[in-house]
Amino acid sequence: MMRFCTPCLATAAVALGIMAHPSGQQPPLAPGPASPVSLQVSIEQDDGTPVRNITRDSIEVLVDGESRSITSFLPSTRPVSVVLLLDVSASMRMGGLSSNIVLQRAVEQWLPYTLKPGDRARVGTIAKRLFLSDRFTSNPRDLVEAGFVVRSVPATETNGPSPIWDAIDNAIAALESEDNSRAVLVLTDGRATGNRKGLREVGERALAASTSVHFIGERDVPTAITQISGDQAHVIPSLGPRWLAELTGGSYESDKRFPWSDPGPIFARVMDRLHHTYTLVFTPASADGKSHNIDIKVRPVSLTVRARKQFIASR
Repeated sequence: MMRFCTPCLATAAVALGIMAHPSGQQPPLAPGPASPVSLQVSIEQDDGTPVRNITRDSIEVLVDGESRSITSFLPSTRPVSVVLLLDVSASMRMGGLSSNIVLQRAVEQWLPYTLKPGDRARVGTIAKRLFLSDRFTSNPRDLVEAGFVVRSVPATETNGPSPIWDAIDNAIAALESEDNSRAVLVLTDGRATGNRKGLREVGERALAASTSVHFIGERDVPTAITQISGDQAHVIPSLGPRWLAELTGGSYESDKRFPWSDPGPIFARVMDRLHHTYTLVFTPASADGKSHNIDIKVRPVSLTVRARKQFIASR
């Protein structure tokens, strides 16, 4: 089992004019009242259908295992800003010529026509470098034109590393200026190579930016990667994407093993999920500047809850 350790994220502040501590160091700031924490929560049935009639009485929020009072739990009315990333690196095996048709359908049909009023989107491809459209737009025609540009990646860019984590990090950076709910949707085989950013680092940035990351996995089976020595290393590429999706309140789905079929219906399900969320608000016990774990329970227990798993308690 692959384990990831997310360290506590600490924040510090120094006030001007405070008398020095006898030891020569400033005394630590005493924890004070914390600011409310707002979460986007998705609740689904077994088939992925969003549940739209949950009440606050059916929800429990646990912070580090201790129950916290919910001050607000209402259907979200915020539109969505999404960045769609398509992995076009050579390791993708979507089926030769048909792969370009798959990408075209994703950008020109499934994404534009799942957007609702107020939604905004950008599209990009993952190759040696991230190719990202120049701006967010709500216009389907603009998205089609942007999709044509990002699909026209030179072959010299596809035969190389697949810096998936770097691409997601750049997408999160692009979303940070958006006032809507934020999400990154990634079509990939999960074989991340050549990254400057680590998976844990990208996860922390996504949490800080309140951005959920959703994956559509081309394959979900162990893969053999030839090493320089000639030996075969067997890895499960979906482990990293699954961890990042779980951490950020996103999702991971795979179309089927191989050959690739059509990820369009999965795109539609993800967008439907993003459009039918709840905004949950609670107040932490104190503003200690530390990272805390969140666990949301719902009744009946057969329902699936998606929400980010950590937050920093701040003033």
